[in-house]
Amino acid sequence: MKYSVHRALAMLKTTKARIERELSDKEIQWVRVARGQEDVVSGVAVKDIQRNIQAHYDRITALISNYTKIKAAVIQSNAGVTPDTELRKVDIAGQALTVAEIIELVDTVYGRAGKPGFKSKLLAKMKNDYSSAQCDFDDMQEKVDEEVSQYVRTLAGKKREAEETDVTAKSLIEATSKMLHEQKDPRIIDPLKIADKIKALENEIEAFRTEADAILSEQNALTTIELDLTEVK
Repeated sequence: MKYSVHRALAMLKTTKARIERELSDKEIQWVRVARGQEDVVSGVAVKDIQRNIQAHYDRITALISNYTKIKAAVIQSNAGVTPDTELRKVDIAGQALTVAEIIELVDTVYGRAGKPGFKSKLLAKMKNDYSSAQCDFDDMQEKVDEEVSQYVRTLAGKKREAEETDVTAKSLIEATSKMLHEQKDPRIIDPLKIADKIKALENEIEAFRTEADAILSEQNALTTIELDLTEVK
């Protein structure tokens, strides 16, 4: 589909704003923790949480992809490139890109040290949510362990008072402990398998930045430009 550059610029602005809004949405946590067999967390059904996380991820990745395509087209248009223009491109991360496109991807999508891009912001949010979920899981598990231990100690005392045999009492206590843990132990809600997503995104960002630095340095060293300078005495 063809668009005017004016419309493409408007789309670019809107898409960027949507990406930033999605990345800063505090309502979305990439990983959640549920207690035991409960199917509701903070008033929201677990299945809805899973669906929302997946939809949020799909939306962000689609927006970033669209932004990249629109920006590349605008860059080429501003440079006077037409479909018949032969472009000098270099291979990077499995793509054939112009130097201008690489610079834009580094600046906006992948980011630089001290200046995060869309994907590095996404990575930071994923890592933060994953770490928070692990802490919540550990805290919740510790409380459950204490609850179960306290209940088992009370039950054991009652069995001794009832003078039940050690074998009978032990069997009942073990079964009760197992049942309580199955009912109360926390579980991670992680439809994206976030640890895998984090690893893949880390590798993608690092690989692109490394290749981009090498390619840009090489291109700057090999490419010449013609200047008509005024002599200053």
